[in-house]
Amino acid sequence: MNPFYALRRAAALLLAAALCSETCAQTCPATVSQPLNQSVCAGASAAGTVFAGTGTGFTWANSTPAIGLPASGNGNLAAFTAVNTTTSPLTATVTVTPQSGAYAPNPYAYIPNKGSNNVSVYNTATQAVTGTIPVGSEPLGVQVAPDGMRVYIANSGSDNVSVISTYSNTVIATVAAMDAPCGMALTPNGSVLYVANRADHSISVISSITLQPVDTIFVGQEPVGLAVSPDGAKLYVCNSGSNSVSVISTADGSVVTTIPNIGGAPEVLALSPDGQRLYVSNLATDEVTVIDAAAHTVLARVPVGLMPFGLALSPDGSRVYVSNFNSANIAVINATTLTVDRFIALPGNSSPSGISISPDGARLFVVLQNSNSLAAVLTATDQVEANVPVGAGPVSLGHFVTTPLQPCTGTPRSFTITVNPTPRMAAPGNRSVCPDDAVQVPFTGTIPGSTFSWTNSITATGLAATGTGDIVFTAVNGGSTDLVSAVSVTPHANGCSGPAQNFTIRVNDRPAPPTLTLQGNTLVSSAATGNTWFIDNVQIPFIGTQTFTPTSSGVYSVRVNSNPCPSLFSNGINFVVTAINDPVLERSLTLGPVPAGDVLYLRTSGLSGPFDVRVLSAAGAEVRPRHRVAGNASLSLAGLPAGTYVVEVLQVRTRARFVKAAVKR
Repeated sequence: MNPFYALRRAAALLLAAALCSETCAQTCPATVSQPLNQSVCAGASAAGTVFAGTGTGFTWANSTPAIGLPASGNGNLAAFTAVNTTTSPLTATVTVTPQSGAYAPNPYAYIPNKGSNNVSVYNTATQAVTGTIPVGSEPLGVQVAPDGMRVYIANSGSDNVSVISTYSNTVIATVAAMDAPCGMALTPNGSVLYVANRADHSISVISSITLQPVDTIFVGQEPVGLAVSPDGAKLYVCNSGSNSVSVISTADGSVVTTIPNIGGAPEVLALSPDGQRLYVSNLATDEVTVIDAAAHTVLARVPVGLMPFGLALSPDGSRVYVSNFNSANIAVINATTLTVDRFIALPGNSSPSGISISPDGARLFVVLQNSNSLAAVLTATDQVEANVPVGAGPVSLGHFVTTPLQPCTGTPRSFTITVNPTPRMAAPGNRSVCPDDAVQVPFTGTIPGSTFSWTNSITATGLAATGTGDIVFTAVNGGSTDLVSAVSVTPHANGCSGPAQNFTIRVNDRPAPPTLTLQGNTLVSSAATGNTWFIDNVQIPFIGTQTFTPTSSGVYSVRVNSNPCPSLFSNGINFVVTAINDPVLERSLTLGPVPAGDVLYLRTSGLSGPFDVRVLSAAGAEVRPRHRVAGNASLSLAGLPAGTYVVEVLQVRTRARFVKAAVKR
């Protein structure tokens, strides 16, 4: 063998051997459509998943049972309550594997019909043809894969091999580049297919994984039947034209030896279950040659019927069944004595052209070419149990009965289920505020990036009816009673919503502003208690009495505090300190009314006059010039705007001075 081709062949076969464990996955027709990934919130019901595909069943495995889904199961994924007790998303990978159930508990037979270019599918349990599969031209070779999932058909007329899936009973591939292919054999693991090319005297080596030729081995003339040793180390080839058997090393494809003088036109061979004996049928000499497979020597020649074509061995190797094409019977050879124990008669002129045995050895299935039928023979009684029509001109060179088909698994697919945690938040706590307060209520969630939405029962407080994020607003209450907003805030994260937190924001009512009057040099609030005094809008500390006597000039006002909000400011009084009043005048002189209208009355209470009187504005400007009065007098404020004014009274005799503020309304 050319070293280059030997290296290429070895590499290809190593690939096939490496992939052999994947044969089922590649051949098995079970499929599952890619499930969609899911995202669900903790505590919610995760929707079930109905697996679609050609599989008759499905198994699945879950990487993260903590989400509330079991670690494994069968069939579709039922709905479940999602679980996540953490603060981060939990993602489980679910891997679903499709399965094809057993095709049947009983074997099937695949019969090539050379005359009609198709294959009949025969149910050995019901003894009926259940289907017909179109193949190439003039099919005659047949070989069932060890796992029963494929059947290979050699089409001698179209120079190719059809590959049939026993699950779908359809041709899934066609291997070309043959030359009158006929007999076939598979390695025990099914990874390599050998095909005899009768016309060019060669063997094609096919990878059953890639379904591509990896080598060509040249042998004797007109190779027909093939067999592989139980250990896969040797390939045996019947060379019909050169009356020999080639022994080939499957390791490198070299011909180890050639066993000559087999008989006459050897075409079919079979190995004993232990691989120690090789049985070869000779069409021209009507005999079966028995060969020592280890020594490569002929042990015996057993005469059988006319033109023996098919061979089948009992599962224990104790009997060899030989179908005789021209004598329409089956010779039963005792493997111990190497003699024919008996003949089993078949329907007359039926021309048996192939034979196989059931896996349990209870039945023989014999292809009858002239009858266009398949006969079932009970090995216990040698009786023909059934004879069922198939296609035209059936010929079955090779093993054509499957083992009971076992379930297989297809390519698995994975998807994810993400369970997002339930977002939670710290309780905000109730709030009590006053009108005009700038209110801020921040929210804190347990999950980073949480958002918040809220609702408010009363918008009169200044807070909107709904909103998102933290609460920020200016409190409003123009009434005389408290307003209470009932707020409900809900945390959100990763598309999930958590339990709402409820709290209240109380906007207390504002007390009525007090009225501030000037009585002499004393400011008097209308509120008996709760007063806070201000000068130029700056609070005067530690003063809460109803009255206050200023000692410095400025605009004075007062607020009253209760419940616990302060009122608005009272009216302001501009107090000007111009002098210290004479105590006699302070006790005796009065100004009124408070507040005054257009006339302000001065009462002297019996003091001796005369008096000089003038009126100043709060800023100190003279608005009524100084003039002299004898005693009680009326001071005109007509034409002056409302506000605070200062009245100055000077006793002419004593030069005593009296200054007092007055308010015009």
